[in-house]
Amino acid sequence: MAAAQQLAATTAALRGSGQIGHAVALIQDTSASLSPLESAAAIALLRDGQDDLADTVIGINGRSRAEGDVMRIAVELHALGLPDDAGAILRAALAHMPAQT
Repeated sequence: MAAAQQLAATTAALRGSGQIGHAVALIQDTSASLSPLESAAAIALLRDGQDDLADTVIGINGRSRAEGDVMRIAVELHALGLPDDAGAILRAALAHMPAQT
């Protein structure tokens, strides 16, 4: 969980110093390298005072991760007691899937 803690701490520090763009860029650059469990843990850590960054992690992961990873993140979020975030990442993923005819 060190990677999740580092991401949460670094992005919170960047945001706190007014560097929100750098925080978002860091989230974009590192999201793919985190495991689904680490991604869920980072979201949970950011929910403690950094809701906008937690929402950013959810959106980026929902849009950019493989379907299986999104499902695993959602399951982990639910297990961590964050069912609303589990639903949010699923909705983010669905919004970026090609329409079925």
